Amino acid sequence: MKKRYLIIVSQLFQLMVAAHLKETVLNDGDVDLIILEETSAGLRDAYLKIKDLKYFSNIYFVASDSRTRKDKIKSLVMAAFGKYDEKLKREIVHDNSYDQILNVGCQTYVYLIWSYLNTKQRINIYFFDEGPSPYLGQNNIFEKCSLRSICYGLADMILAIRRRPRILDKFKGYYLFYPGLLQIKTRYSTYQIPRIDPQNAAYRSFIQAAFGDTSKTDLDAKYIFFEDNIFDDSIDDFSLIMKIAEKVGKENIVVKLHPRRNKDRFSDQGIKVSKSTGIPWEAFLLTNDFTDKVILTISSSVAFSSRLYFDMDIPTIMLYKITGVAPNVAEAENYVKYAESFRQEFGNREFYTPNSMDELLALL
Repeated sequence: MKKRYLIIVSQLFQLMVAAHLKETVLNDGDVDLIILEETSAGLRDAYLKIKDLKYFSNIYFVASDSRTRKDKIKSLVMAAFGKYDEKLKREIVHDNSYDQILNVGCQTYVYLIWSYLNTKQRINIYFFDEGPSPYLGQNNIFEKCSLRSICYGLADMILAIRRRPRILDKFKGYYLFYPGLLQIKTRYSTYQIPRIDPQNAAYRSFIQAAFGDTSKTDLDAKYIFFEDNIFDDSIDDFSLIMKIAEKVGKENIVVKLHPRRNKDRFSDQGIKVSKSTGIPWEAFLLTNDFTDKVILTISSSVAFSSRLYFDMDIPTIMLYKITGVAPNVAEAENYVKYAESFRQEFGNREFYTPNSMDELLALL
C-alpha cells in the first residue's frame, strides 16, 4: 500500500523544497500539498499557476486571515477539546489518511490541521529544510520551551486527559540537506535530502510553471548584494554597500532588495536594483550559472543556498562579522555557530566571512 504524505508550506522557497521532496525521499507514495498564504504575497500567484498541473496528488490553498494571537490560541485549545472552527473544516482535506505531515515549524494552523486529521488516524510529524531555521531550532516547540510550546503543552495536556495522541509524542525528526550542520542537540532522527538536480526535467518544469522563466534575470552584475531583513538602524548596511560600490564600481554591483523591506535606497545613488520580485533566489540558481559572480550579504540565508541545495560553488562573502548580526535574526547565537560551521565545511570553496572592512576590500 502506498504511503500518504502531506506537506505544508508558507514561503516560496518551501514550495521548491516540497517539490524536491516529492521527487526524491517521498517518491514511494502520494504527496498532497497545503499552501498557507500567511505573509508571502507570491504564494497565491504560484498556487494559481500550479493547481491544475497534477504534480502533487492534491493541492489546497489556505488564504491569510485576520485572526489575532488570542483567537488562534482559543482555536488551539478548542481543538484539543475536539471542537474545530468551520473555516478549518472547509479548508483542509479531512477524508484522506496520511502517514506523515512535513512542515517547517509548528505554527498554530499546523497544530490545528494535525489535530483535526488525527481524529481519524495516527500521523507523525517531521520538519524539513528551508534555510537556517530548522538547523537553529527556530520555532521548534519540541526542542525548547517558549510561549508557543507552553500553549501547545496545555493543548496536549487536554488531549492526554481525553486519551488522544499528543503532538509532542508524534514529532519524529528532520529532513535536512546537510544534517551535520544541525546546531541543536536533538534526541530525534535526521534524514538526509539529496541535493537538487537542475537536470531533473519534471522538477525543473514544475518550478518554471510556478515562477516563470527564471533563465532571464537582471542579476547580471559581477557583484550581487542581497539586502537583509533589518527593521532598525542598528546596522548601517547602506554605508556598507556604498563602500563596496566605491571599491568595485557602481556599474559592477546590483542590489536585490529584501521582500519585507520594500524600499529602494540605492537607485538614486546610481546603483542598480533588481526588479526580480516574488521569485526565490534558488529558482534562479536552478536555471543560471552564477559561478562568475560574487554574492555579498550580511546574514541572508541566500549565502548558503548554492552549496547547501545544489552543491554549486559561487564565490560568497558574508559580512556579519563586520556589522554584527541584526537583532531581529532569530536565534542569533546559534546562527553565528551555524555560519561558522558552514565556513569550516565549505571555506575551501570560496566561502568567506571577513573579520574587518580591510579584509573585505582585499577580497573584492
